[in-house]
Amino acid sequence: MTRRAAFWAGLAVILAVSGGTLLGVLWNRTGTPDAVLELEERELILLPAERENSGRAMAFVIEGERQWFSASPPWLDRAKLAALGFDTSVDAEADDAEQHYRAQPRRQVFVALELGGDAFRKYLAEWEERLRKEAAGTEGTPPTPERLAEIEREDADRDREALRARHPDRSKVAILRAVARIRWDRPEVTGIGKLPQSARIDGWIGELHPATLTVPPRLHAMLEALPLEESGPVLFNAERVALLGRPSRYRVRVAFGRSLEPWIESIEPLRNRGQQP
Repeated sequence: MTRRAAFWAGLAVILAVSGGTLLGVLWNRTGTPDAVLELEERELILLPAERENSGRAMAFVIEGERQWFSASPPWLDRAKLAALGFDTSVDAEADDAEQHYRAQPRRQVFVALELGGDAFRKYLAEWEERLRKEAAGTEGTPPTPERLAEIEREDADRDREALRARHPDRSKVAILRAVARIRWDRPEVTGIGKLPQSARIDGWIGELHPATLTVPPRLHAMLEALPLEESGPVLFNAERVALLGRPSRYRVRVAFGRSLEPWIESIEPLRNRGQQP
């Protein structure tokens, strides 16, 4: 193949890939969105600007954390793991249990997340009450896993339509892609006289897709007009809980398309809400 032929062949591949990507974006945004949510800063934070990049991005905040570090949510029990296609038939204490569970591959799943709804508000209220108690010098404890299980509105399934049927509110619940895996673990025993711990099986869900949203250039000026600078109060405390004690500076309208790829439609500054009470 001559250099000229190689050049045109390479250009054709680039154009084909670019065209396919563009068609995918257009298809995703046609028709009725799967969901349209109104999120505030506590649910969708603005990431720091990069010196080498003029673009801006936002990241979901789930359970008060930027990257959804909840490795083993309470609802991801053995029954749910089996429903997601994992083989949970081997007892955790069996001789071959460790090999059995660690050999199982990760699975692509759909997750339903309540963003901007009542469960999220209740979760924040739990943490803010704790902060108030700590500030007053009284004992404050975080919500227990059992309490979180009551207020969380998370779920997962391999069937997207079945998941949406269980969570039909398209103004509060978004469905996104993620990765699930099953884990076998035996907690380490430390200290003299300590009894061996029982082996256990749990699940992990992560790699939420997409992890970030790109802010359209037409909305950059809106971000520059926010009432607080990014150098203001820290976004996360020592426990990675986001924006506690600080009001949200903006509201974002996010649409989730036919292929579940979200995009930012608008950003509305929340005036006079950027100062500490």
